[in-house]
Amino acid sequence: MEKLASLITSTSEDVQHSAVAIMRTLKQNNGNLDARHIFLPELLPSLLLLLKNSSPHVQANAASILWEVSIVPSNRVAIASAMTGTLGHLVRLFKSPSASLQFCAGAILFNLCIESHIRKEVSEASGAPERLTRLLSSIDPNSSPSLIVGKSRSTGSPTAGMIGWAVGMLDSPCELHHLGALGILQQCPENSTNLQIAASEGLVMRLVHLLHSKSAIVHERATNALYHISIPKENEQIIASQVGAVERLLELVGSSYPEVQESAVKVLESISFSPSVRSRLAQLDGSIATISALLFLDSASVQASAASLLWNISNTVDNENKLRIGNQPRILHRLVDLMGSTCDLVQEKAAGALMNLSCHHQNCLQISAIDATFDLLVALLTSTSTLVHQNAAGAICNLSATRSSVPWIAHVANTVPNLVALLASSSVLVQRYAAGALANLARADVELRQQMRLAGAVPLLESLRNSPCARVIAHANYTLYHIQ
Repeated sequence: MEKLASLITSTSEDVQHSAVAIMRTLKQNNGNLDARHIFLPELLPSLLLLLKNSSPHVQANAASILWEVSIVPSNRVAIASAMTGTLGHLVRLFKSPSASLQFCAGAILFNLCIESHIRKEVSEASGAPERLTRLLSSIDPNSSPSLIVGKSRSTGSPTAGMIGWAVGMLDSPCELHHLGALGILQQCPENSTNLQIAASEGLVMRLVHLLHSKSAIVHERATNALYHISIPKENEQIIASQVGAVERLLELVGSSYPEVQESAVKVLESISFSPSVRSRLAQLDGSIATISALLFLDSASVQASAASLLWNISNTVDNENKLRIGNQPRILHRLVDLMGSTCDLVQEKAAGALMNLSCHHQNCLQISAIDATFDLLVALLTSTSTLVHQNAAGAICNLSATRSSVPWIAHVANTVPNLVALLASSSVLVQRYAAGALANLARADVELRQQMRLAGAVPLLESLRNSPCARVIAHANYTLYHIQ
């Protein structure tokens, strides 16, 4: 790297250009570029000279290196000192027709303005675009250096300054700026505090606007950023309140690009825990059919999100949405099939959707009549996942409430022993659904009562009489009444 740095000072322009291009490539392929730490004093004049080269490509390469090294405080001071009085040139580069050069020049300016003595000169530079002055005015003189446009050396994720810069670049009319800014946001971890702060300061509005871009790549990156933002519950309504956001996300679920489909359905899944979003989704023409189509794709992640979204939509007090989903051709059969997936998450979401849908009598009859339903549900009772236990037991509890379903359930080997075993679960919900299923079965079938006694249900049910959950106690008492 030091040899490359020395070549930038070569008297040969071709050598200079090649060296800085190689350094830029290394920076792009290695987030921990050594150049930021081996910044040599003699390197700076050459890089500043290359910024005035007639080739926008060469200028962009030099600007990219300066951006990288400006992350280090000592380098930032040296660059600011060397450029004092000539910062107007960087401002002019920010207005370049080259999107790459604009992005890099602006990032350098943002980083340099962390140093208070240079902030005023940049803000007052002749012809500074309003977008630049607005971004620079957001810098708090008393803030920490974490505002720099770069990655945190401790976490490797974008700093607050880098995120702020990216959000500002989303206002640009240039699609390349959008892609670069969205690429930065995509690097934020899902629990990024900096990203959540940006979400409350207008990022969501900008991202929703980009959902109407003509570029599938922009769609994917914008929906991915929205998904990360949607994870904290308080952000559900920020996204849902944007005019047309739910409708546009649903349109993107039907995209011909798998990556766009996946990220769009994940956003809808996340915000559909909001009752208002569930209601809007259910009322949109073709929404159920669009979401249901995802169940038939090969991606386990998409299958899980689609099943979860249907589960959420059906989670209403009235039964209208449950019936609307159940009336879609093949959807109940497909959800039953997905319980046989090798992916725990798909099993959990499919069983959860069936648990909710089976609360409607018509759906209950249809689900019970599907050949594999009870074989798969009983098999899931032995899963290693508590959430799978919960949803499978819940579905059996709902289905067994209809007496005509009981013979189908009783026909499956180990139904009663598996349910009895779940009475000892550490999850109150699992206990509730398992006890509820046993109560329904005990009421309907004498032979099943004997199986419960042989499986050791009595002492477990006795212990559940001390449960903090009233429904667990009620189910335990009702089952004991029938089997003792």
